[in-house]
Parts: sequence; structure tokens; C-alpha cells
Amino acid sequence: MAKLTLEQIMVGAQMVERGLPIRELARQLGVTESAVRYRLRQKEAGPREDDRRHKKTSLDGLEVAVRHALEGLGCWRVTGAGRPVQVTEVHEVLARDHGYEGSYRAVVRHLARSYPPPPIRALGGSRRPRGCRLSTTGSTSRW
Repeated sequence: MAKLTLEQIMVGAQMVERGLPIRELARQLGVTESAVRYRLRQKEAGPREDDRRHKKTSLDGLEVAVRHALEGLGCWRVTGAGRPVQVTEVHEVLARDHGYEGSYRAVVRHLARSYPPPPIRALGGSRRPRGCRLSTTGSTSRW
């Protein structure tokens, strides 16, 4: 079974409004009728707020301790230089030095939410894929 894209859902909703049976739409998209009905109901209901993002976690109130642990471990996300830090190290420091009794998974979620990864940078102009050589013979340069 194929996954429905947002574009397919939008176009499918318009086709159903124009009178195309859901069974025929499902056959054209390569999914089940129930999948089409479910996605159309979701579209009608509109976007819903994900409450989990705003719920308190076991690390609320320990932001200073987390930052201190990351600085002590030399994490590049806080200091701007250094190495990436393993979450297990952060969890161990929090448990040992600050009496944290929460789960490892909660630390993973907190770090992902509070310290997102840096943006991906494009390769520089002088970089070539491995194995490619620059030909310098003649007047033209090519891969």
C-alpha cells in the first residue's frame, strides 16, 4: 500500500466534492477506502494542536543543571566549539551531581527540544565527490 501525500489528499478532497466515489479515488491512489475516508476526515477537522509539546517534563526546573552539565562536558551546542556529547554522559552527570531521578529518554527529548542541531551546510565549491579527479590538461577543466 502506498502512503498518501498532502497533495494527493488535497486533490482527492476536490475530486470527492465533484462527485467521484471514494472507492474509485482509493483505487486510483492505490490505497484502501478506509485510508481515504480517514485522511478526508482529518482534513475536514483541520490541524490540531499537539499537547505533548507543552506538557511539563521531569527536567523542568533543571535547565540550569542541564546547561551546566553540557558546559562541563564541553558540548559544542553550548560552547560553540568542542565535540558532540553523548546523552548517556549528560544523564549520568545529572543523576550524580544534581540528584536527577528521571529517565534517559526524558533527557533525550529535552535536549532535542532545547538544543536543536545546527543547520546543514552545503559543500564548498572546491569539494568533489570521492573518486573524481579534476582534469587540468588543455584549456578546460572538468570532473
